[in-house]
Amino acid sequence: MLDTSSPGKANRTPLLRAASALVVVLSMACVPAWVTQAPVDSPSPMPLPDTNAQQAVVRQYLDLVAAERYAAAWQLLTPERQRRETPEAFASDWQAWGRVELAGHQPPFVWPAAENEVRADIWIQHAATGGGQDRVRFDLERVGTAWRIADEHGRGHHDLAAPMSASTPTDLARSYVADNYGALWLATFEVLDEEPVEDGQAVIFRVLDPLLEPRTAGPRPTAILLFAQPLDGGWRRAGGGSIGTIAEMDRFAVSCAWTWLRFIAGEPTVAAFYCTVEDPRVGGHRAGAGGWTRPARRRWR
Repeated sequence: MLDTSSPGKANRTPLLRAASALVVVLSMACVPAWVTQAPVDSPSPMPLPDTNAQQAVVRQYLDLVAAERYAAAWQLLTPERQRRETPEAFASDWQAWGRVELAGHQPPFVWPAAENEVRADIWIQHAATGGGQDRVRFDLERVGTAWRIADEHGRGHHDLAAPMSASTPTDLARSYVADNYGALWLATFEVLDEEPVEDGQAVIFRVLDPLLEPRTAGPRPTAILLFAQPLDGGWRRAGGGSIGTIAEMDRFAVSCAWTWLRFIAGEPTVAAFYCTVEDPRVGGHRAGAGGWTRPARRRWR
């Protein structure tokens, strides 16, 4: 429910009074737009599958490609891809794209995106455009008891089709998770709040983030705000996400962050400030959320 009343309104629950008090301290330039508490009876996230074997074969594949041992890397392909692509064609395809460089750069970060998909941030010296970090998706298939590489997709290499338009703001948020982290992490996805804001909809959701720094600490719960606008019968992302900060929910019971609701040139600038509550002592559940938005030129009175 939209709530534009004073942050100190007496009839709020003790939990929300605590969150509001924090807002008074941290949001002196913001206008409170809503404060909500997420349901306490939502289902627990599904456990994630064990993907160590899939990640191991991708690391082995990258080591061989980086060493230019293309014939050995070809042995890790699925039989179907081997039928379509000779060892010579496989080597030529990689050489035309670029050279994977492991020495002298940050080690590749590899994480599971689905049971049959692994992603990696790796340094590639592109043949046409020079060196840089690239995010590569690896499609895998089980062959007998082993996992094998069915394909890989990177910038300018076996490009994937553009994602379809989202039918709802929640679908847009789910698509954001699948695009950035992988479909595997949708098992940890939970909408905390959804509110109309001017000509669009703000969605705050919780998800385990495998890319949160430091990545060596493993996936941790975060809350992210997206701003969605209707477009051609669907919904497009118009702001939010990683522009600004995201709420790291594993560090404190109350976690706050900010983002820009609009990043399209020429549109009015609107900022959002939101907080989440994750405390098992409150209702035995972890979720609560609040958000604050303002045009940059408006003053809080």
